[in-house]
Amino acid sequence: MTAHGFAHTPARPAAIGAFPLQGFRPFVRKELVEWIRSWRAVILFGVATAMMVLSTLSARFAELTAQANGVPVPADLSLDPTLNVIAKWPEWLFFFAIVFSVNLLIVERDRGTLAWTLSKPISRTALLAGKWTAGMIAFVVFGLILPMAACVVAAIVAYGMPDLGTVAVATVLLAATPAFFFALTLAAAVVLPSQPPVAGVAIAVAIAPGILGTFVPGIAEALPPSIGPWAVLFAVGAPVSAVTPIAWAVGTIAAAVFGIAMLRRADL
Repeated sequence: MTAHGFAHTPARPAAIGAFPLQGFRPFVRKELVEWIRSWRAVILFGVATAMMVLSTLSARFAELTAQANGVPVPADLSLDPTLNVIAKWPEWLFFFAIVFSVNLLIVERDRGTLAWTLSKPISRTALLAGKWTAGMIAFVVFGLILPMAACVVAAIVAYGMPDLGTVAVATVLLAATPAFFFALTLAAAVVLPSQPPVAGVAIAVAIAPGILGTFVPGIAEALPPSIGPWAVLFAVGAPVSAVTPIAWAVGTIAAAVFGIAMLRRADL
């Protein structure tokens, strides 16, 4: 290991064993246990639920505040229960995904357990794929499905019954956001030395659509982070671009391929 991350030596064998995903299933089970044992999943659930329930209720709070102050309710304030459940998720989901994925590989490297893990019958491809898979399972359950259910309950109390079909479609499609950022942060962690630069890269990518979109019209929808807003628009039946899911798929696959290639070359 060097001060700049892993030292790369192309001559080193790419994996242990003949199968690219050797050891994948037991490693995923181990990682899922670690998500629970470390309280990472519980913390994710608590943070995501608190933030998103408050976001769901924000329109009602704004209405009550306006009424209490004797001022008109903002004309653009929507009290639609479905929109208040799902509309704010793209603003926060990438943040949750970055925070809870940025240390998945680096912590093991810093502790010296990464090389020890790879001394077991597990390939490097399986290790990175297992990190991504276990992370996605834990994140989707504790950071998306359960908090979304809490938002539905909050919306019922505050606004009335949302369209559960629309909420379900949005929930499934919103999983694309952590899928991309987990792949991105894992790939960055292979070549960068610590959590701050990995987080910096991920945040830069996350805000790129908003920044570049002000200079190049239409570029935002061709960038993978735009998949979150796209998911909400698709779920409510609004017009969407076919470019966005294609860009997301290309970006996610590219990050995964890059991360695996770099890890397979790394001198541990």
